[in-house]
Amino acid sequence: MNRGGGLGHWFSTAREARPNDSVLYCLAHAGGNAEDYLRWQSGLSDDLLMKVVTLPGTGRRYCEAYPTDVNQLTENIAAAIAREGDKTFYLFGHSMGAILAWEVAKKLRIPPAGLLLSASLSPTEIPSPRIVRMAEMDNETFIQEMAYFNGIDESLMHSPFLNDIVAEKLKRDFQLIAKYRYQYSAPVSAPMMVIVGEHDAHVPVGSLMKWQSHTQHFLGAKQVPGNHFYFNDHPEIMINAISEMVRESRKTIDDNAIFI
Repeated sequence: MNRGGGLGHWFSTAREARPNDSVLYCLAHAGGNAEDYLRWQSGLSDDLLMKVVTLPGTGRRYCEAYPTDVNQLTENIAAAIAREGDKTFYLFGHSMGAILAWEVAKKLRIPPAGLLLSASLSPTEIPSPRIVRMAEMDNETFIQEMAYFNGIDESLMHSPFLNDIVAEKLKRDFQLIAKYRYQYSAPVSAPMMVIVGEHDAHVPVGSLMKWQSHTQHFLGAKQVPGNHFYFNDHPEIMINAISEMVRESRKTIDDNAIFI
């Protein structure tokens, strides 16, 4: 694993960068370790490099202050991406990471070439009432409620010590999103694809179409087998979705370039 430099050491990769690489920046779900996503690198095309984003206060940046404001956090991520100077790059985010990715896309002076947003309600629906309630729960109740997202190993539910550790980490993310407030902005220019598991209790399939008004180029909504974490058992679904988003984004950009 390679860990990128720059302010705060935001990025990690699974391989060295190559001159002709396009880049996929990845933002993880609440409580997630973005570096876990690097296992998808081997399934992607040779010219697409994953750079996963490690937030302050998480993973190897655990000693840093955890962010408390989505707007400031995404300003900082956008600035870090801009400093990388990638010629062509894409953004991917899952659940909480999807909202962060969209906010980052809005703040970048040079927009991403495409967006893949997974398992997230649209910005106008966030925070959901459930997220707000969970952000205020005691640890034991919070862990029980996390079963709704299929996000907690059942063995953890029988360990009060582990419950507290996991709950405190997860609740920071829930509290961050609970304070999020959508502010109207023009649709992003980047082509956007959205995806959700067919058994995701938190994100109804019909809700995905609400993302359409937040982009100038909507590539469609995909429903795939599985729950909120559909890619855990079937990583090939995510690899295929990333590849499709990149392919369709390139086609959309090429088609529209004709009229410039």
